[in-house]
Amino acid sequence: MEATGRQIEAGKVIGEAFDTYGKYFAPLIGGALILIGIALCAVGLAFKTSIAPFHQWTPDVYQGAPTPITSFMAVATKAAAFAVFIRFFVVALGPETGDWQMGLAILAAISIVVGNVGAITQDSLKRLLGYSGVAQAGYMLGGLVVASEKGISSLVFYLAIYLFMNLAAFAVIVARERETIFGDDIRGVRGLGAERPALAWPLTISMLALAGLPATAGFIGKLYLIEALVEGDYLWLAIFIVGGTMISLAYYLRVVAAMWMTSGEPAPGAGMVGPGPVGAPSPAPAPGGSGPIISGASPEADPVDPDAGRRWYLVGPAVLAAAVTVVFGVIPQPLVDFASHAGASLF
Repeated sequence: MEATGRQIEAGKVIGEAFDTYGKYFAPLIGGALILIGIALCAVGLAFKTSIAPFHQWTPDVYQGAPTPITSFMAVATKAAAFAVFIRFFVVALGPETGDWQMGLAILAAISIVVGNVGAITQDSLKRLLGYSGVAQAGYMLGGLVVASEKGISSLVFYLAIYLFMNLAAFAVIVARERETIFGDDIRGVRGLGAERPALAWPLTISMLALAGLPATAGFIGKLYLIEALVEGDYLWLAIFIVGGTMISLAYYLRVVAAMWMTSGEPAPGAGMVGPGPVGAPSPAPAPGGSGPIISGASPEADPVDPDAGRRWYLVGPAVLAAAVTVVFGVIPQPLVDFASHAGASLF
């Protein structure tokens, strides 16, 4: 009983001390908890949207997953995650913008640099688009950083056109995976301009739009984002977008050059001596052969369909997505109005 009485007395003393001095420490404790909560939510959403440095999973998953699943992840999950990003930071944390704006701006800048630099050395088109998605997420995050009606409108606009730009590219990759043994390697699109113009043009438009060249919706989207950042006093982040766009030309135009400025590469095993399944190693190269033997498809692999690039259900989505990208690049006003209404609804 004596110990219990001492505990009660100690509790009373602590309670009185908290009543006297707690009012001075409560704001500090509450502020720290808010910052920790904001940081944890930002990390989780950055992981979902492939924002560096929480992007490490993206290139590997893009390359390893079946291409239709990769295309879904590239557009649908990113759009959903950015919708949560907008609702949480702009609506729920609108009064706390000073606590998170600079942190997200730094993440956007890092993402732009890491994504563009990482994509330069990629030969896998899906890994290239994975790193491209990291950089594109950095661009879009810039619209959120401004936390204004124009910033959110620019983010919605860019997110909408990002869907079509990526669908055009992934639809072409799906077709080429079915008609070549190179899979998603850039060798699979060499000479595509002469061999399959119906596939080469959508992929060309997709690459040019992602690079932000004029007459495409990608150019309008980046212009819209840069304008919002400049008006929101984030000129330095707008400069990062311009610099990232210049770097991205190195790998986007590389894909375009492979399609239109090179001839198709012979399949592994072409020009080799001796019978065997397609892609099987041969003891010695024939005179004038294609050089070192490259491992290709095995007998257990799915057979190559030489007519895959002509099937409407593969070519159609690519052509349609590319057409939408060009239409909104030339006549962007309908989509600008839609994005403006979306931004105004939150303010």
